Amino acid sequence: MASPIERYRLMLDSSEMGSVISIVRKGMRNADSLREAISPEAWSALATLRGFFIRSRFRLEATDQEARRTTRRLSDTAVAVIPQFFATAQLSMLADDGWRFSELGQFVERAVTTANATRSVAQSILKRLDSFHSIEIELSAFLRLLGSRDAYRRIYQTRAEPPQVLEFLWQNAEMPRSVTYSLRRCAELLQASLPNSSPTAQKAQSFLDELLRTIRRVDWYNFFINENEISFRLLRHEELLALLDELLSETHGLHHVITDNFLSHQSIISDPEPTLF
Repeated sequence: MASPIERYRLMLDSSEMGSVISIVRKGMRNADSLREAISPEAWSALATLRGFFIRSRFRLEATDQEARRTTRRLSDTAVAVIPQFFATAQLSMLADDGWRFSELGQFVERAVTTANATRSVAQSILKRLDSFHSIEIELSAFLRLLGSRDAYRRIYQTRAEPPQVLEFLWQNAEMPRSVTYSLRRCAELLQASLPNSSPTAQKAQSFLDELLRTIRRVDWYNFFINENEISFRLLRHEELLALLDELLSETHGLHHVITDNFLSHQSIISDPEPTLF
């Protein structure tokens, strides 16, 4: 478990390439280069986010209490303002190829993040399935971290169990954090941005269709046995982790498909949107 100071550094230390402030700065530089394409309403959310981080300076001498307070405040701000930007942008910006490509990146990242997160949490809990109470707490916290705990409870109406959580985060087609939901949105966005007859569109759609079929065929319950209706015991530990590794690798592959077909080479983009003139 990271200490308050370690979490503080991951939030606000600009010398850390993966820190939140470093990512926010990179995002703002990208946004500045596209300033004319971003609506004033959406820009307001970005300016709010940048302002919070500008006013919060990293201090090497920060105490645990100060670090905890600052990290929590900035985390709450980021979690609230970033979705606000996307929601506002969807209502106030042109839904053209540029915006669809931005959304595509968002859903690719979401699919990879969820796939990687399930692999990590599975590795953490599967070695101690005899400690049912601690696993339930960890899975519940994990679902909350992904903003999915309430949705999980609505669907399963039960405590957080390993096979249900895996099924929910990989296969639920109506849950925005699931891999299946994200991949389906990627397919829709690519279909809207590229002519169906183009080789690049066909290759990308074939990759997504096959990956979705692979995910849909997985029966997560086959890896567990339900003991006295209280807890699950893992039957095939190594097979489950190997499967998660394989699915994670395949999900990562979507990034390479998009890069190879839409960024590294000239591609045929969809026909121009009709105008009133």
